[in-house]
Amino acid sequence: MALGVALALVLAACGGGSDSSNKSKDSGKAKIRTIGDCVIKPGTSCPGADLRFSDLEKANLVGADLTGADLSGADMSRANLTDATLVGAVIVNADARGVSFRGANMKNTNLTGANLTDADFRGATLADANLLGAILCRTIRTDGTIDNTSCLGPTSSTTTTTTTTTTRPGATTTKPAATTTTAAPVPAACSTDAVYGAYVAKWSTPPGSVLPATPLCSGGYASQIISVTYGGVTSESFSVFKARGTVWLGLATDIAADAEQTCANTTPPVPTADRVALGCS
Repeated sequence: MALGVALALVLAACGGGSDSSNKSKDSGKAKIRTIGDCVIKPGTSCPGADLRFSDLEKANLVGADLTGADLSGADMSRANLTDATLVGAVIVNADARGVSFRGANMKNTNLTGANLTDADFRGATLADANLLGAILCRTIRTDGTIDNTSCLGPTSSTTTTTTTTTTRPGATTTKPAATTTTAAPVPAACSTDAVYGAYVAKWSTPPGSVLPATPLCSGGYASQIISVTYGGVTSESFSVFKARGTVWLGLATDIAADAEQTCANTTPPVPTADRVALGCS
């Protein structure tokens, strides 16, 4: 009897802790996400994947094969795409702030309208890549130099100052003021390239000779007239856009003569207060 009890205690000591140990090991494993058929992990192979508007913030995609993948409108902020293959990928209007593209193969990649603030392209291949309308601010080029093309300079800020006064018998003590500064958000740039880049992302590049006009912006909306000459015939279109963070999104487009109707056909319709400023009527 005593021998049986002793053996039971030994077995419990040896085996009883194994389940707890395995559970501990399993709980330490990082969770791997899957978007569609694409497993989000280093070295993943997802050619042609549909990752539009996906949440890829801080995703680790080092060495991933995303050839021809569509990442339009995705939140890629601070993702790691070092040494990734992005040949022919579409990263239109994506939030790519702080992304590491170091050593990535980005031949023919479409980065139209993407926010590339603080992105790092050192050692990347960008042959024939489309950067039309992309936001380049503190962006590290392939050669290590900094591109501040889209930086708007010092932003306005709101400063709050708090002073605390303590009164004691016979003495008054005032603590140094505490100052909190909040930087104003950077809006979508009201520039020809930025707005036309959103046009191309939404409706593609028109055939023929294209001449986009300087956009009109009001209340988070923008309008742009685009003149196209094709086959000896010149026509003009009128397009309306809505700001989403730092990028523009195409809402509606039609012939310039129907500008008023175009503004009314957006969802939601352009506010009446902004229509005159946008040239809708």
